[in-house]
Amino acid sequence: YRRPIDERVTPYLVAANFAVRRDAFIKVDGFREELVTDEDTEIGTRLTHEEYQIIDSMRVKAVHHDNPHTLAAFYRKEKWHATSILQTAGAQKLDKPMAMTVVFWVTLVLAITALAAGTVYDQPIWWGVFIILLVPVLTALYRVAQGARISSFLQLCVLYLIFYIARSAVVFGKVFRPRRSEVQRCL
Repeated sequence: YRRPIDERVTPYLVAANFAVRRDAFIKVDGFREELVTDEDTEIGTRLTHEEYQIIDSMRVKAVHHDNPHTLAAFYRKEKWHATSILQTAGAQKLDKPMAMTVVFWVTLVLAITALAAGTVYDQPIWWGVFIILLVPVLTALYRVAQGARISSFLQLCVLYLIFYIARSAVVFGKVFRPRRSEVQRCL
């Protein structure tokens, strides 16, 4: 959806199409094998911390065939992408997706409060709906400012709403319903 015109230094990498020098890969101890997802972002953070430069280049070509074709499939894929979210939290100085997910939670609480107040005080509920959509809309605007097509704005709003809901479901699921093996390790 957006690519640099030529090349640029970036703080992260996309594992679908990257190359790394062997000595750099060994120095940062390679991928963290316990991570189900987000291993690309995590190793990129360690490479950057070791002062290696990550270059996003138009010369690197990749074809990605498994993009979801339905909103339900997109939700499932985003839930899968978020499976390592708690294991990699704090690895970067600012994890923008996690920070915005937390802001989404705050707006969700505010929206529920606004909706409840609207019901109790017989006020219109549009404030609650507006608040729920605030973070996805701001994220879509950010992406448009970064080079996404303006014609994709409404689609981006819907996809980011699903993105934040999926990430929230994973985090709350891990916090409130840890896997049996995690509970056994705690005992």
